[in-house]
Amino acid sequence: MRLSKGFSLLELLVALFILSIGLLGVVPLAITTIRLNAFQNQLLNAKFLAERQAEYLKSISFDSQDLSNDGDNSDLDNTINPDHNIIRVMDNITYNVMWNIAENPDGTRTVNIIVQWRSAPRGTIKTYNVTFVRSSYEI
Repeated sequence: MRLSKGFSLLELLVALFILSIGLLGVVPLAITTIRLNAFQNQLLNAKFLAERQAEYLKSISFDSQDLSNDGDNSDLDNTINPDHNIIRVMDNITYNVMWNIAENPDGTRTVNIIVQWRSAPRGTIKTYNVTFVRSSYEI
């Protein structure tokens, strides 16, 4: 009677083949997770920039140049020719922070902040918005 010690080459190749099939199923999941993580980081940066701009615009005088309207009250979503814009770079991504102002009949102003960036690696344009109403009355 012969006792075998260890694995044969054929058994080892079959085991490696089964292991590689299992790992190939996990690779697309890992790639998708990495992409989603990168997008969530970009979205978090856009949210931070929009909220920081909103807090700034809430803290300045109602008559400030940064709260001036270009005369068009229907352009709150205009990204081609916004009332105001600044460029910010975070984590090697360029964010265009734009805001449009609309004069309301009750004397308040609606402010729409739009943050746009080109999402890596595909280069699609992504957008994040924050809208609030600003009054001339200060607390």
